Amino acid sequence: MKTINRKFSVLVGLLVLLATLLVACGDNTATPVPATTTAAATTASATTVAATTASATTAAATTAAATTTVTTASATTAAATGVGVTVDVDGTKVTIKPGGGQKFEPKSEVTVTIWSSQVKGNGERLATIMKDFEAANPKIKVKIDTRNDTFTYNDILKALTQSATAGGMPNIATGYENWVPAFVDAKLALGLNKFISGQYGLSQKDLEDYRPNMLARGIFPQYNNETYTWLFSNSGPVMYYNQDLFTQYGLKTPDENYTWDQFVSDSKTVTEKSGGKAVGYVFPTKSVSELIAMPIYARGGQIYDYQNGKFLFDQKPALDQLNMLYDGVKAGYFATADPGVAFDNQIRFEQQKSLFYIASTSSRSFLADDISKGNNSAKPFNWSATVPPHAAGVKPVTTLYGGAILGFKGKSDDEDLATWEVMKFMGSAGFQAKWASASGYVPATKSTVDDPTYKTFLAAAPQNKIPLVVYDYASAAEPKLGQWQQVRDLVDSNVDALFQGKGTPADTVKAINDQANATLKK
Repeated sequence: MKTINRKFSVLVGLLVLLATLLVACGDNTATPVPATTTAAATTASATTVAATTASATTAAATTAAATTTVTTASATTAAATGVGVTVDVDGTKVTIKPGGGQKFEPKSEVTVTIWSSQVKGNGERLATIMKDFEAANPKIKVKIDTRNDTFTYNDILKALTQSATAGGMPNIATGYENWVPAFVDAKLALGLNKFISGQYGLSQKDLEDYRPNMLARGIFPQYNNETYTWLFSNSGPVMYYNQDLFTQYGLKTPDENYTWDQFVSDSKTVTEKSGGKAVGYVFPTKSVSELIAMPIYARGGQIYDYQNGKFLFDQKPALDQLNMLYDGVKAGYFATADPGVAFDNQIRFEQQKSLFYIASTSSRSFLADDISKGNNSAKPFNWSATVPPHAAGVKPVTTLYGGAILGFKGKSDDEDLATWEVMKFMGSAGFQAKWASASGYVPATKSTVDDPTYKTFLAAAPQNKIPLVVYDYASAAEPKLGQWQQVRDLVDSNVDALFQGKGTPADTVKAINDQANATLKK
């Protein structure tokens, strides 16, 4: 049995106590209807999703930083060829060196266990794709454990915490970046740099195929730029909009140039001209990722300063966002969602009672299903999505989230190499094309958009192109800190209190900042 230190106990205790079904992002929300493989087409055609071929750049201004090269000892002695790729990790340029691009074949059979939150339909699709891996790697068996289709992210975190003390850790688990610090400190997390740049690692061609922002997501600056999570299911916030309302009231369709000022102006127009039958925006007061985190970046700010080790909630971007929401609710062109009605903001958008709905790309299939089938009293209408608004002078940006995969140390080098082989497969272009087509998540590889399977998915319904918004613009991410879930909860409680009539936006951002930074001292 492995022993863990007191620091680990404190960290995981906080995680388990404070984790909710929204463990790390808006993508982990349960939905009232089952997911579909592809979005059902509405009876009215939807407008085309705005997209660009240019890579998104980070909205926040950053100072020039020295480039860090990931040159950890290789897992084997084979030499790699290529210069690697350089990615931006929270303002620091990190170069990832390529590996040998070979396939690992163990001498004897190895079983790699995955604890997965992908259940029911998505679970079945994942299992089917993993059979392809087993067929190509007969000595590596993959065991996917979903606890009989009941595993949530929260359940997995609790199970990992228990197994960290009692034994029985999996090789891989679906999870989030803010889980990582506790398991790194306990010496249980599997660092991936030596595998990426080793004999069985990624070739130069492989590395160049990944979206840089998605590679950067798994790199942890506080651990010497070690990679601790790998690519799996990617998503992020987008702005869904009712095209029919835009057309009816003579408003210009939003695109990547749409600003928060236009968001407010169009909300006022629709509220006034509809006689209050529709408002601009309905939002739950407890929705950190879409309500506060993403907008901070879209207003040119940052959430956390890694160089100085502090949160930045008291700066202008957060205050501007809260002022906008607060003023809109007071004036009646925004509204808060009813906490007693599950998915009230989604339902009101489906009922054409709001012009906008800001939510994860994973909401796309549920919206399409409800609107086409008349669920929640919805009637068909034209709708689509684009990147969320941004401040004037700030480049369009959204945040990247969704379940990653975490590796854990096994009992032998062969077990760890087999674990890496499975993780490498799950991030590969072939897997990503099948998984993105089956689940609707955002592919991590550039070549996926030219894959025949994915092309068929994109052509099946106009709304299926919505994930590409994240593909193009997700250049920001929430902090990779063990305290982040605790901070998310206190942001929720303070913002909710503001809309219950307690304090002002200025009071709220100060309270959030003070409380958030206090978590760093514990």
